Amino acid sequence: EVNKLYGTDQTYLPSGLLWGQAVLSPGEPFDNTDIDETVQRIVVLMTDGQNSAQIQTGQEAEDNYRAPPYIGTSQEENEYSPNANLATARMCDSIKDDGIQIYTIAFQVDDPETLSLLNACATDTSMAYTPETNDELIARFGHISASLKGNARLMR
Repeated sequence: EVNKLYGTDQTYLPSGLLWGQAVLSPGEPFDNTDIDETVQRIVVLMTDGQNSAQIQTGQEAEDNYRAPPYIGTSQEENEYSPNANLATARMCDSIKDDGIQIYTIAFQVDDPETLSLLNACATDTSMAYTPETNDELIARFGHISASLKGNARLMR
């Protein structure tokens, strides 16, 4: 039930990328048999922080979480998860290999490693944005929207 979902202070970018790719790709888990490969498919990945969570395994993870994937806080000293960063980079490459374009938005992110990760994730460096204010964020979404004007359609 959607009303029972809530956010946490953790970020795990690969999960959002995985769903974005699934929604825009033919086949399961969605009924996307009518995807027109001549239509440009686009993912907009936005985050306000670094990957601070990671997949956890073992009995303790199974005991602490209701269902896989068991995502928990990274125990790394630098407060980010190198495993999640590697998974993010791999997901970005997979999405781009599928012909899907990626825009990235790092909202108020000051971590150099995360900024580098998102810059590399974007299809082109001109598609990687780093807004610092709400007004800049709105402007960046406006820029993306304007670049797609007349060419966008929503998929369910």
